[in-house]
Amino acid sequence: MLAGETQGGDWVAFLWAVTGTAGFSTGATVVSIYVQPEYRGLGLARELFFEYCRRAHDQGISDVLVELPGNAMDLDQKMQEYGLSRCGIQLRMDLNRWHRGER
Repeated sequence: MLAGETQGGDWVAFLWAVTGTAGFSTGATVVSIYVQPEYRGLGLARELFFEYCRRAHDQGISDVLVELPGNAMDLDQKMQEYGLSRCGIQLRMDLNRWHRGER
């Protein structure tokens, strides 16, 4: 996890990622990037992401995935500007609805 802090030590942003190995390569998935509302628009998420990528590369990680939940799909274009490319589609099933027979 990386955190962005004020000079006084208060946190204003964080990035959380997990790593794993598949075959011969090691990859990471960014699980969450969050910036407190009053600090948005300053480029903090971008800087946290790039700093994470630098550190991950130095540790031998070859790929980074970023999962965008439905309410963050507007970030798709921005993430592509950072150099990410689409690699798939994630589908979700509500098991409670499925169990009740709702399709």
